[in-house]
Amino acid sequence: MAQKRKKTDGYKRLKLTELQNKKDYFIRFKQIIDLQCGEGLFSSIPKVVLDEVYVCRSMGFKLVMKSNRIPEGFSSPLKTMLNCILQKEKIEIGSHKIVTTLKEYLTFYLTLRVFYTITENRKFRNVDKLREGLRDLFEFEDSYFVFAVRFKQVLEYLCYTCRGIGDELIIAAINYECVSNGNKYGVTTLIEFDLIEAQTMRVKIDGTNRLLTRMGYAFNDYGVKWCSLTKHDLGLKAEFDDVPLSVYYQNHMLIRLFERIDSMPFGLVCFFTYHSFLCPVIIRTSEYKWLLEFRIMSCKAGYFVLDLVDNLIMVRTFLFLTNNGTPESTQLNQSTRLSKLDKKFLAIDKLSTFVSADFVNNHDVRKIFHEAGCDSLFELSTEARGLIYSDINGLESTEYFIKYLQSDSYYLPNYAGHKS
Repeated sequence: MAQKRKKTDGYKRLKLTELQNKKDYFIRFKQIIDLQCGEGLFSSIPKVVLDEVYVCRSMGFKLVMKSNRIPEGFSSPLKTMLNCILQKEKIEIGSHKIVTTLKEYLTFYLTLRVFYTITENRKFRNVDKLREGLRDLFEFEDSYFVFAVRFKQVLEYLCYTCRGIGDELIIAAINYECVSNGNKYGVTTLIEFDLIEAQTMRVKIDGTNRLLTRMGYAFNDYGVKWCSLTKHDLGLKAEFDDVPLSVYYQNHMLIRLFERIDSMPFGLVCFFTYHSFLCPVIIRTSEYKWLLEFRIMSCKAGYFVLDLVDNLIMVRTFLFLTNNGTPESTQLNQSTRLSKLDKKFLAIDKLSTFVSADFVNNHDVRKIFHEAGCDSLFELSTEARGLIYSDINGLESTEYFIKYLQSDSYYLPNYAGHKS
């Protein structure tokens, strides 16, 4: 008997919660009707119409992982991030430029759209006034189009933050689900994430079988766009030199890329990698080796080392702008005599040092790197503001950097008052 009473009490609490949620929902729904159509009109809407609207209401969004290869733990932080963005991002709708958040539009204004459709052939008091007030949103300028464009941009941005360039090709699509579960009804916006399988191959290089991954980038609307270069891009004159050659990379390249571009989210680094191959700027260093510029916005931050192997382009590794093997490092080495280990010790082989305020604002330091052709590293602090973290710094201090260069092992006339 006690167990039965406990179940009954639980059912009652559930019903009371549902009734309270419905009441809270229509409090906000009334506020929007008052704002858009005028006060006093909401009370003329028949209960049967309101019940019908509530059954068909928009219930927000739900994330769906369509692929079981998507890493565990991917969904939860993404949902938190999306919720935060939807609550903050605002759009203007209608000729009166009503400002609302994406979250509120998804929850209430989409339901208003249902109400507008339902009442098209209904007759009740003030129905014409209510529809006239909503016509501005759904006929004069379809507010859903404004919402949908911005919502898709938000999804694309979210994918930018977590999307790779070969083995984490994540795409998102929008779908809808009608919910009918007991007394729970409505329409849920489904955001479906899928993972496109990586294309890999093994190639024998220097006597060793190496695993290569095809380089590409996924877009929600267009699927995967694979990177390619031609022999003409490489400066080679050959028959069929305009035939696209697929680009593959070693995992070593990714390790070095994220190690050296250490102050930017993973997904954005991948996006700028794709864009660098889309608009390639290439330097030939030997018969079958090339450097392709890696750019963030319009700022050069390093190079990808390319090889031509069996009619495909292999990205061997990534060099930061100051790493040995780049044109800029040759000039830097001549003026400072810094070795590879010196650069690593001073942390001038990674982006975080060059976007720190201490480094950016020091005239003497900037002069050293300006003469080596590394100005673009400092420009990133303004060009890519908002995309990079400026609080990660492996260098002890700029003052320490100057003192290190002025030690007896170096010959640096005219820098920071140093006299040879």
